[in-house]
Parts: sequence; structure tokens; C-alpha cells
Amino acid sequence: MDGCDVGHTFTSIYGLRMHFHASHIREEEKHFACGYCDERFSFNTLRNKHVRSKHLKAHVCDVCGRGFGGRDKLACHRRTHTGEKPYACDKCTYRAAKEFNLEMHMQAKHGDYRQKNFLCAVCNKQFVTMGRVRRHMAVIHADGRAPSTRKKRNRWGGSMLGQHLVLKYHL
Repeated sequence: MDGCDVGHTFTSIYGLRMHFHASHIREEEKHFACGYCDERFSFNTLRNKHVRSKHLKAHVCDVCGRGFGGRDKLACHRRTHTGEKPYACDKCTYRAAKEFNLEMHMQAKHGDYRQKNFLCAVCNKQFVTMGRVRRHMAVIHADGRAPSTRKKRNRWGGSMLGQHLVLKYHL
């Protein structure tokens, strides 16, 4: 999968396969068209997920009328109107409306990197946010491969990971 900068490790073959079909399939192989825009997809399930998240905003804010694809997104948005900040820092008086903002505060102000749940797919280094994985990928693995494996290519000129995916998982 040369050129893939997803910066995410997949916990299942299904997740990897969905990523592959969403990001690495040629346009002429995408047979399922979105009825709302020009996007096309290789699987009906990918198209349906796209339609639900991008076009069907079933959850509408009763204050401003903005629509959201999920109840959880609407609940988080409502806090902008109510001023509610349910996430409290246990080291100071800081409070946040979003858990992510509290995590960023903990890292920036207190050096607290609670859990490093995001892994670099190339070298397995752990990070606290997906953004840091992307920045790491751009700086350290600019071409998508670890420095020690830059010359490892299969006999057809493709990456070893690409060859593995094709041979083992028929992707």
C-alpha cells in the first residue's frame, strides 16, 4: 500500500479491508454511487455509511438548527449552547466540554500522557493523538516506510506490505 498515510494500525482484517476499499480502489472499480453527491464506493456498506454521516443529519439542534449524523455529536454540540463542561482536570481547576480538550490540556499543562493508544503503522511507536501520528509519519517516514526498510522492495517494485496483503488476504 505505497502512498498510504493513514497512520493507523488495524485491529482486524475487516478494518484493514474497509480502509483498503475506501482509500485504494480505482474509481472505475467503485460501483456504488452516492445519491446526494459525486462520491462512489466499492461497497454498498461504505456508501451507506457515507450517506448517513455526510447527508442524513437526522439529529438537529433545537437551539440553532444545525444537523448531526449521530446523537453523540449532537449532545457534544449542545454544550456550546449550555456552557456545560463535564470533563474536569484532576490537577487544577480547568474544565472542558469535550474529553479531547481535557486530554490536550493534561498533556500541554501537566505533561500527563495517560494512554498512548495510537500506533505508527510503520515502526509501532506509540502516540497520544492521531494528529501526532500523522506528524510523525510526515517527518520520520516521509515516503511511508521505516528508514531501515527503504530499499526493501519485492521483485515487481512494490512494497513488501502490499505484496503481503495481496498474497495473504487477496486485497
